[in-house]
Parts: sequence; C-alpha cells; structure tokens
Amino acid sequence: MPDASVADLMAFYGGMGSFNDLVIHRRNGHPIHADQINAVNEKVQTLGFRIRIQAIELSHSSVLSRSARTGNTKTD
Repeated sequence: MPDASVADLMAFYGGMGSFNDLVIHRRNGHPIHADQINAVNEKVQTLGFRIRIQAIELSHSSVLSRSARTGNTKTD
C-alpha cells in the first residue's frame, strides 16, 4: 500500500467530523432499533480501531522496508 494511502486513511481519524465522532443512533438518521445501539457502536469502534492499528503497522513496515532498500537505518 503506498504511503499516501495510509496517510489518507489516517486522516479519517483526526479532527472534528472524523471517524472517531461517528455514532450510530436513530437521532442521527440511522435505521436502528434502540436495543442495538450500544452493541453496534461498540462494534464500529472496535473495527475502526483495528483498521487504524493495521494502517499504523503498514506505515511502520513501509518505513522499515524503504530504510532497508536505501541502507538508511534512521526511521524517524
């Protein structure tokens, strides 16, 4: 995955109106039963967290791979 794609994905997690602000709820126009709201939001947050972790891991592996190809051991 190109670095730009990882950076674009990570941008969804910062600032106002980001993925972190997503709340599935009837008041927000989502067709959901009241007894499902908590479970659905927990699942959305869990999946979002897993996506973010994988994007971070991809970013780190990309930096390490690039360093190995160029012989540069500096990764920051």
